[in-house]
Amino acid sequence: MVYFINDIITGALIGLLYSLVAMGFVVIYRASKVFNFAQGELVIIGGFIVWFTTMQAGLSLWLSIPLSLVLAGLVGYAIERIFLTKLIGESVFSMVMVTVGLLILLRGLVLLVFGPAVRPFPIIFPLKPLFLGGVGKTWGSGCCSAVRAGQSSVEYGGPHYGDVMGAFG
Repeated sequence: MVYFINDIITGALIGLLYSLVAMGFVVIYRASKVFNFAQGELVIIGGFIVWFTTMQAGLSLWLSIPLSLVLAGLVGYAIERIFLTKLIGESVFSMVMVTVGLLILLRGLVLLVFGPAVRPFPIIFPLKPLFLGGVGKTWGSGCCSAVRAGQSSVEYGGPHYGDVMGAFG
């Protein structure tokens, strides 16, 4: 029974991660009416900024996270000004092709700057699991659940699960 409960909780937490990704796609789609294929690469750039400022520059993790938010925001602003504002009034196909090109460009730049090697990421949450009734989950998954629940409450006034994908309907 403990394994069953563990699997249920694990599935729910993975679903929460997917819902965060879907929320990103929906927000971008609602704002621009274009499906952004480069969203994952923009997240990777933010992750590499945190890794670089923490592991290479030696900054504290709690200092490098806000710094990476600012730097990733500046990268997003530059991409918007350089690539996307020039496409105002163009066809949706043109916008989609630019996001595909951005995907390829950003992936290539990350490989060029950081290389293909796997790198350890700094530990944010304790590695010791939190046990509740014989079921153990990591602190990170609990924090992800809290972030998703808070995001849903703030943006939608409660957990209205059908609203998230309403932009595609």
